Amino acid sequence: MPIVFFPFHDYKLSLVEGFRTRDAHIYSQTIDNSKNKVIIVNRPTLFLEVLLKKKKHKTQGEVIYSNNFITIQKVTEKLFIIDIIDFSILKPVFKGKAFISELYFRNTSRLKEALNFLDCHSFTSYESSPLTRETVNFLSPETKVFDGVDNFCKHDSYAPLREHLKAEYFQIIDSYDKIFFNGKDSLTYFNCKENENVEFMANGVDYQRFQAKHTCPELYNASKKSNKDIAVYAGKMQSMFDVNLVRELATANQHVDFYFLGKILEGEPDKDLADLTNVIFVGDVHYDLLPAYITHATICIIPYLVNKQHGGDPIKFYEYLASGNKIVSTLIGDIQKYHNNSDVFIVDRSEFLSSFKRALSNPNNNTHRVIPEHMSWQYKASHMFELSKAKN
Repeated sequence: MPIVFFPFHDYKLSLVEGFRTRDAHIYSQTIDNSKNKVIIVNRPTLFLEVLLKKKKHKTQGEVIYSNNFITIQKVTEKLFIIDIIDFSILKPVFKGKAFISELYFRNTSRLKEALNFLDCHSFTSYESSPLTRETVNFLSPETKVFDGVDNFCKHDSYAPLREHLKAEYFQIIDSYDKIFFNGKDSLTYFNCKENENVEFMANGVDYQRFQAKHTCPELYNASKKSNKDIAVYAGKMQSMFDVNLVRELATANQHVDFYFLGKILEGEPDKDLADLTNVIFVGDVHYDLLPAYITHATICIIPYLVNKQHGGDPIKFYEYLASGNKIVSTLIGDIQKYHNNSDVFIVDRSEFLSSFKRALSNPNNNTHRVIPEHMSWQYKASHMFELSKAKN
């Protein structure tokens, strides 16, 4: 049975940034290891985005079907990408994120046309955003899988949609065959701990990628020449990012250079910390290059505000873990069980600086950690679609 993906982070974005998000890992592993046909539905592209050159209409591969609205591309013998262009102009501008559900639903007939062309009449669906529920329900999959990559209700940027999102999540929980959440906090938030169709599934890692040998990035040369330790944070920066904690940490550790890799989505931490010469904001790093930055660091950090977390699970933590590096993180997600008070510290904010000092004093670096199979993305992707396999 084909698997049709409606990911929050679509294939088009992953080609630019690297396949690094939870949903991108899941569909990548499914493409690599499943015998099923895989179809990825990118978020419909607004004509305005194309006009302003913010986004391309097409993705990748051989165009096998095309009209004024739909493009279907064949990437491999079993991977197909559906791109739809939408000519809405005013609504996206005025409604913002509130238009996302409508953007998908107004194109259901085109999606159906594309799926019919691909001879995809009975399929398993995968979604990682509650904003596609109405559209997927209209398309009537044989099996519906929902992957709660984060609790959107806790995102400040989705605050105006909170009640709508709650209603969507509850409808998903009540009607889908299988629902996965990457944080136990979400099970409590939606009161679904006892639901048989709901399962907690922590994030994972492609551990071989982060245990391989990589060339040291040139960016680290100055730090290496000065015999300075290197601390790295790899991830997007938004409301959870604790700028004040970073200031305290960098000020107290002048012998350490702090590299921050990733997009700044909220605030201006780069400007707020511009006076600190040992704090370096690198910008976005393609996922294929990221392991080199992590494995050649001395220590990895996650300085988050606990009260701002989204009920999710930090993928970066598992990547840090696989690399063998020392880790210091605040208490987020469900990672506290990995705290060992030696080279992995999951602590309260008040203990972050002292834990950082203790971690650095540990002479062992790049410890080889055995990563269990169930932590791999391959295992998680396979497990996620077990129900649909049974129906085949």
